[in-house]
Amino acid sequence: MRFRRHSVALFVSTAWLLGVIAFGCGDGGDDDDDDATAKPEECEDPATADEAGPGGFAEDFATSGAFFALSDDFITGTGPHGDVRIWYSTNIQDLVGEACFEAPEGTTAIKEEDLDGDAARDAFVLMVKKSAGYDPENNDWYYEQLDADGNPTGEPEPGGRIGLCINCHQGAANTDYLYGPTL
Repeated sequence: MRFRRHSVALFVSTAWLLGVIAFGCGDGGDDDDDDATAKPEECEDPATADEAGPGGFAEDFATSGAFFALSDDFITGTGPHGDVRIWYSTNIQDLVGEACFEAPEGTTAIKEEDLDGDAARDAFVLMVKKSAGYDPENNDWYYEQLDADGNPTGEPEPGGRIGLCINCHQGAANTDYLYGPTL
């Protein structure tokens, strides 16, 4: 079982990296012809989870049982995050591997960042799915940057709407803006 878990984690990690590379995390420009909320044709009937997520950062995420990671170690990353390990709220665990899904309110993704390659956490970035109508143009996701202790860094953009995050994650529309849990 341990071999299979690590094989799945390696495959998911590779898929995530290819997704980031393929989508290029956006150029920050506006394209009036794009509809950020539109799902590709193959995503007309997305899988969903019944249970709401915890709705925010939890200091004990790695040991609480309320979160899971697809990798035991940091994964070599590209872009602004350095090497990463992503934790997801367990309410979406059954959606891992689905080509198309929508996360319910409260779903939380906690991305540990190793910015200097020393295999130690330097910071976090957080995504939380808010209630319908929070930011419908961007699938109602809230984004936040945190220091290594989980404290907010700097002044957050209004309402957790960080343009760089949004531009990148729009490339994962089939999986409700979450890159990592697809197989």
